[in-house]
Amino acid sequence: MFVYSLCLVLIVFEVVLWSQTSLPNATAGTGRRKTVASELKSLQGGKEHSRITQYLVQGLDLPVAPLSGSDRVVLKDDLTREELSLLLLTEDDQVLFKKLLPNNTSGLRHNTCALVGNSVSLLSEERGGEIDRHQAVLRFIDSTSTKYDAHAGRKRTYLAVTEGSIDAFIPESGFDKAKRPRSKALLIHGDVPVQDYAELRKSQPDVQAYYLSPVFDLRVRKAYRTIMKRAMSLGETFSDDRAALDEDGMPWALMPLFFLTSICKIVFVYGFTAPVAATDLFGPTYYGQAQSVSEHPHGTQMQYLLRVLSMEGLGIELVS
Repeated sequence: MFVYSLCLVLIVFEVVLWSQTSLPNATAGTGRRKTVASELKSLQGGKEHSRITQYLVQGLDLPVAPLSGSDRVVLKDDLTREELSLLLLTEDDQVLFKKLLPNNTSGLRHNTCALVGNSVSLLSEERGGEIDRHQAVLRFIDSTSTKYDAHAGRKRTYLAVTEGSIDAFIPESGFDKAKRPRSKALLIHGDVPVQDYAELRKSQPDVQAYYLSPVFDLRVRKAYRTIMKRAMSLGETFSDDRAALDEDGMPWALMPLFFLTSICKIVFVYGFTAPVAATDLFGPTYYGQAQSVSEHPHGTQMQYLLRVLSMEGLGIELVS
């Protein structure tokens, strides 16, 4: 055992030395450290192995703070030509949409943020107070229950909303009464129709709702595809329940994660480490059985991505 540990230490030392001499340095002034993800856990069987990986995020245009002034995370009323081309709006829709979009997003700047998943791993420790001390907290459910506050916290700054969960906030969707979100702001992402966003803003004008820029969406998806292609070239395999993925096969939670990395200096991640049962459509959460796909953002891909991104010094800290 001692010999194995000594060899492992020597291997890691050689990898770090090689990365310092062979890989390009981080851009001057960004303060971002870059390492080689040399130690990963196998996602099949839980066996730990040492693997010298290629530089999984090298050369990628990852959206991490601080972004330049020209980088758009969410839409504003001054839609760019590229955003308009991707939204495919009619002239009438453009006029209506611009009136409903915020004209100022300067409030989207935070020091520390928490991304809180729904995994049962949250129940292993009482980190609710720690979570609530972060400047901003993003969640995937908007429950009124206080039963799990000691574990999951109470603070709600942003709520991730997709096409499958926006209906609850729109009276025309068939619900008896539109639900008022407990979170201070909604992050609209995925394939949410522009018309649904417009109905939400008209029916609840005092609720802040940010619509993720389609340009930002494409940027994240491009980075995701590259990372996964490199990972699979190294022999990694993934077996995710469809409930954890969007229509393109990307984890639902990845877009909200990069939303936070774009507006926060450091993002602490809670409630993502427990695996999802492949035989269960929605699987267990810390509060019981999930009621919709959007409540279940976990999966092997997301766990792998969180592990890699947290190792690469991108301002992401994986807690649980």
